[in-house]
Amino acid sequence: MVMKNKILVYDDNCPFCTWYSGLFVKYGFLNEAGRKAFSALDDKLLSKIDFDKSRNEIPLLDLSTNKVIYGIDSLLE
Repeated sequence: MVMKNKILVYDDNCPFCTWYSGLFVKYGFLNEAGRKAFSALDDKLLSKIDFDKSRNEIPLLDLSTNKVIYGIDSLLE
């Protein structure tokens, strides 16, 4: 089941983050547009992210509700 209207944001300077977020695409949990690097986000999306929280917890942006969830909650989503 592919999540729609959601973007998993990963640190593209982190080889592990790049690898494991790529697995979500590889195994069909996200399409290619559902995974974006911090360095590729536009200002509108960046403004929704809590940077203190995202230092240790990966954010998942829900574009339909503008809600952001972090860490294990984003992975379980």
